Amino acid sequence: MRHNMQHNCNVSFLMAGTRHLLEATGRIGERLFQMPVQIEVGVLDRANAAELLTDPVQDLYSWSTAARDDVLHATGRHPYLLQAIGLEVFAYMQRRKLSVCTRAELEEVMEGRVLKHAEYFQFQVQPLRMVPHVLAVARAVAALTQEERRADVGAVRAYLQLHGEGGVNGTEVEADLAALQHDGLLTEWRHEFRFRLPVVGQYIVRMNERGEVE
Repeated sequence: MRHNMQHNCNVSFLMAGTRHLLEATGRIGERLFQMPVQIEVGVLDRANAAELLTDPVQDLYSWSTAARDDVLHATGRHPYLLQAIGLEVFAYMQRRKLSVCTRAELEEVMEGRVLKHAEYFQFQVQPLRMVPHVLAVARAVAALTQEERRADVGAVRAYLQLHGEGGVNGTEVEADLAALQHDGLLTEWRHEFRFRLPVVGQYIVRMNERGEVE
């Protein structure tokens, strides 16, 4: 395989992964992983994202419109997360021998499997763990949005102070929010911040509840 990868012009390899894939393999020391051209897949359009959920299992079970739309919203139509949730739902539906995935089944899968599966969120959360004050700001945005409260700069500051994160000053909060936007984790709309992939915010809230925030 190594010989074909290096010398056969008629053979191509496509490797799908996260934006940290080459960084991780670089630490392993495997030169071949450093040679390819990176192509960002990005999020899918709505039609293709829905097909990714429904087409592979259409002979086994169906999705209710509400459950399907919840997944599209929660994942931001990110293909990796769509496949992760689709896999967990598939296993659940096969185990229970059900024919329709509704919001009830989806919620059970999300709470019982997806949000407990750290590997699904490692590519988003691991960089946050390296900078505690950035993680604190992300955690504040996650909690505020899950509670359907405003998540502007003032609200984030107030949340941090209320929860004993007074070490993060006002200037740092604004800088951290800007950094989270730059890294693609947050979006800003009308001066409020939201997770670009809402399920990542849900996972961070569950991390906090389980005491896994450090």
